[in-house]
Amino acid sequence: MNAKIDENTIAKAKAAARPPIRSHLPTTDMMLKGVVTGVVVSTITQTGRNLVKVMAKNPAVMFGLGVLTGVWAHKHRRKIMTGAAIAAHEGKQFLLRQRESLAGSAEDEAGKD
Repeated sequence: MNAKIDENTIAKAKAAARPPIRSHLPTTDMMLKGVVTGVVVSTITQTGRNLVKVMAKNPAVMFGLGVLTGVWAHKHRRKIMTGAAIAAHEGKQFLLRQRESLAGSAEDEAGKD
């Protein structure tokens, strides 16, 4: 009897420690969120395609977009130049770090041989 109780206790403890079988299945909320996200992405994509088609077919719209882009770029030219300079500096720093890391690992490999 004692052995049976111990086996039952162990079986219950193992069952309690296991996650529920259905835990990996998506819930209704998760499925709804995925469907809504898909619909929104599809709608935005279709709208964007239609806008690009209209813009590409109408030269006046393309000219107007070019003028607007130029005005915006002129207005924000200092921010654009600062951002480009920062990006260039960060790129150089990244390359230097990679070069040092590569040189360090090459020295480690040479030391092992």
